[in-house]
Amino acid sequence: MRLFFLSILLPLLLMLYPSDCHADITDGMVHVFLRRLVSEYPLEIDMNGAYTSQDGTLWFASGTHLVASVQETQIYLFGNGFTINAGQKVTLTRTSTDENTYLLLAGGSNRYAGDLTLIIENGQIKPIMALELEEYVRGVVPYELGDSFPLETLKAQAIAARTYVLSKSGAYDGYDVDDTTNDQVFRGRSLNSPLCEQAVRETAGIIATKNDLPAVCYYTASNGGQTEDGQHVWPSTTPDAYAYMNVKDDPYDLANPSSPVRRFILQSVPGNEGLNSELQAVLTSAVAAVSGTETSPMLPEQIRIDSVDAVRLETPRYPGSRIMTEVVFNLHVSFRSVNKTTAPSSTLTTPHPSDTAQPDENTLENITYIFSEFVPQTDSIEITIPFFGALERSMGLSINSANNELLTLYSIDSAFVFETRRYGHGVGMSQRGAEQMARAEGKNYEEILAFYYPGLTLKKISYSQQVREYPQSMAVYPSPRPSITPRPTLMPVSESGLEEGWGLAEVTNIEENSSLNLRKEPSLSAEIIMRLFKYQQVVVESETDDGWSKVHTDVISGYVRSEFLQTVQNKTR
Repeated sequence: MRLFFLSILLPLLLMLYPSDCHADITDGMVHVFLRRLVSEYPLEIDMNGAYTSQDGTLWFASGTHLVASVQETQIYLFGNGFTINAGQKVTLTRTSTDENTYLLLAGGSNRYAGDLTLIIENGQIKPIMALELEEYVRGVVPYELGDSFPLETLKAQAIAARTYVLSKSGAYDGYDVDDTTNDQVFRGRSLNSPLCEQAVRETAGIIATKNDLPAVCYYTASNGGQTEDGQHVWPSTTPDAYAYMNVKDDPYDLANPSSPVRRFILQSVPGNEGLNSELQAVLTSAVAAVSGTETSPMLPEQIRIDSVDAVRLETPRYPGSRIMTEVVFNLHVSFRSVNKTTAPSSTLTTPHPSDTAQPDENTLENITYIFSEFVPQTDSIEITIPFFGALERSMGLSINSANNELLTLYSIDSAFVFETRRYGHGVGMSQRGAEQMARAEGKNYEEILAFYYPGLTLKKISYSQQVREYPQSMAVYPSPRPSITPRPTLMPVSESGLEEGWGLAEVTNIEENSSLNLRKEPSLSAEIIMRLFKYQQVVVESETDDGWSKVHTDVISGYVRSEFLQTVQNKTR
């Protein structure tokens, strides 16, 4: 989300309030839909520190490894030696707000220091994380920017991210934001980004406000040298909803060598090889459309582009915008005439690819074309072509799927140079512009924010952090630990669904207290998705020549080594 460009000589319009001026936030909790993890099935959960279920009926000691999966309409939690039917919803709650109480999810190393709620939605697990505001921001800044950016840019990013999530409070049913670019990228806390951590710590609680409320601080990767008006991207019925985010030039983004730009050079005399086949087709089709008649349409194959005399950009999408939607070409061309003849199909002539008429099935004749020589035309031809679509693609100038690149045109020697810029929606702060302001211009985060969000006020908020008191004795293993491990609950397997060629087997040839790795692919280096206990029954779908079996239960599927399975008699089809 991005915005740009006040004169650097203008006074700052964004004021930093004294640190003792606070806006009150009730609990400071953010609810994040972990959309990226929906595809992680089953979901692995590792606990550092003790957790309990929300109702206090389940307790998990630090070091517990869980696998969450769905069977029909129920969530099952599989652990080392136990299986829990958690129903249709379960919340794993931290027993301490200490930063060392966190979850690792989907086998990753990033820390999710919050409460995790699992809900069934459309047959899948929908994970929602509730965590304290500053902990959330720590999980955003390294993934929206990262330690390669200057500290002051990271501070501006931290404030924009903090403000954005507060402005989105309660935006969705059951959560505030998701963890993708739909809102802000959130991946949990990493310990490999010390500069990002510093930026969050040194701006703790600071947000940008409008009328004493958190502003909607959109930002974008690169605006291409001009900010976009929020009303153009997200129309609002409130007239001044984006009054602090409008169209203006941004020299900082434009000057940053890391801002994305794509370039196409069109020679004024392209010659036989000067136009790629796609651009050739776009230009000749446009010429054919204005040169033929209704009774005598012209084919693109009748046209040769001899020279490009002039090019200009027209029709900005909005007043003052550099999103130009049309390109006007003045061309000198040559035409050639064409005659159609028909011949029996036995002559092996091939229908011309431009002809849409089909051969007469009764006469079995094919149409062939005889072209004359090209004749240069005295007068030039002017054609107007929409930029977004075939023309942009033919020049390789597409950056955004949103078709909102800024287009510029200039001449060098005997060529026309087209350039496109902008990566993202262009509204609010440009991350590349903010980088340039800090790195090349020495601007601090207040100056960066004042440039991109003029008229907003910085305030420091406070909130009461939750205090949790749980009997910690419930969250540790009793001592001494039992010497005999209870027999684990095994996963169900439905025999009624056996298909032709499938068989029923059970895990054998391992120790009583051992387990068999269920892998994602038939390879010893493949990811382990679960551990199967002895006597677990599985359906064997197929076997590979190198000793792997593809198996499934009612809960999960994967691959195991065939030598650890034994066929259950009379259970094949």
